[in-house]
Amino acid sequence: MKEVLIPLKEQTNICYHRFDCHTQSFVETRHIELQNGGMVIIEGAYVLHPSLHADWDFRLFMDIDKQLQKERIFLRNGQSNALPFFEKWIPLEEEYIKRYDIMKHCDSCFCLHEELV
Repeated sequence: MKEVLIPLKEQTNICYHRFDCHTQSFVETRHIELQNGGMVIIEGAYVLHPSLHADWDFRLFMDIDKQLQKERIFLRNGQSNALPFFEKWIPLEEEYIKRYDIMKHCDSCFCLHEELV
């Protein structure tokens, strides 16, 4: 709220701390200079939480084919570091999406499948 949402509402520049999932810590500060009339895209699985619905002008849900998701996780994290995603993070994210019926509250949904890549 303090680093992103309030500055967006006040139309001032944004200074936020990027979170690194691998180290589970904030690793750097980023600055975004807002342009008059420009569009700001906020991404992340949990930005669609019901408590934030009123804060967004447009909500887009992006889904991915399970096999393609698995391949990308292996490519990005390597074989040895992929296991936590399959055992912990993906099930937690799927539960969150189901519990809050995230797709139902979006303006649009986009599903990425292997044949589109």
